[in-house]
Amino acid sequence: MENINTFDDLFWYYLEFYNVSESTRKDLISRYKNHIKGIVGKYRLDKLTFALLQSELDIYIRETAPYYKGWTRIIQNIKEIFTWAYTRRIISKTTKDLIFDMHLPRKVEYIGSKREVEPVRFYDEFQLKTIMSLISDYSMATGARDGYQRMTFSIYIELMILLGTRPSEALAIHWTDVDFESNIITISKTVSNDGASIGPTKTRTTRKISLNQTMINKLKTFKEYQQSAFNEFEIDTDPIFIFTNLKNILQGSDKPWYKYKNMKDTWFRICHKSNFPYLNGLHCFRHTHATLQLKNHGDYHFIAQRLGHKNVSETIDTYAHLMETKRLELDLVFDQYINNLSNQL
Repeated sequence: MENINTFDDLFWYYLEFYNVSESTRKDLISRYKNHIKGIVGKYRLDKLTFALLQSELDIYIRETAPYYKGWTRIIQNIKEIFTWAYTRRIISKTTKDLIFDMHLPRKVEYIGSKREVEPVRFYDEFQLKTIMSLISDYSMATGARDGYQRMTFSIYIELMILLGTRPSEALAIHWTDVDFESNIITISKTVSNDGASIGPTKTRTTRKISLNQTMINKLKTFKEYQQSAFNEFEIDTDPIFIFTNLKNILQGSDKPWYKYKNMKDTWFRICHKSNFPYLNGLHCFRHTHATLQLKNHGDYHFIAQRLGHKNVSETIDTYAHLMETKRLELDLVFDQYINNLSNQL
């Protein structure tokens, strides 16, 4: 083991064993460079005390970024690193325990919580019908030279709404992930945030989701259309990804998939041109899927599994605003049931 004296030494050593997706790794590195390092990076591990850590945290937050909403996550990261270091016998139990009372200054707790509880943004049923019309019109535009890209985008949005995947998970789906006999699609990969690589999903899990026959038929048709495009441009390989970036292949790129930014920018242009609400990216389609699922049957365990959440509590926390609505609906149904029984007496 290398000489680990400061928290900075510990962080970079910890990163060697941080077994997560590439995008999650980059997010942690960004949080460390932008915030964590400024709080604790320079201190020797054997000189740390709770008073010192809490003081540095308070001062850094108030003077540097009091309105940053990710402070709770940053404290969690610091605690996880200390806990890991203890399991590796890098630090003592005394050193590990000193960080577990770290907390946000009261004012920042208020600011942070006020921003973080903002409800997720999603489209309602009426807007969803408009979306299906918009992407259909976009894909069928006459005279468009980018017909392949338009058709690909249309299928991408429709499949994402149906599956509830994270946007970058949908971009990483292979044709071999689709079982056309059983109408099952496997979600096991994701495109990194910068589009540079393919890695495991955010929670490093694989899940299988059923597809309706209509979507299966559309995928079969699109696969034939995609193959004809490959033949037209004399590409002598079969497409691997459902959403294969034909332009990248023709330019000799070794990354035949679309970046998230490509799809997000396309959706922004469609919304802007049609004067339709743009809800800050494509993750809103995942929230739309979850919201409709909850309104229809409200089974959080089923939805957590379908969305690929780490546990059901994550699902409940994310969509807590819908739980109250669902509870009120169930109360009304139960009240009506009791009233009907009373009337029969």
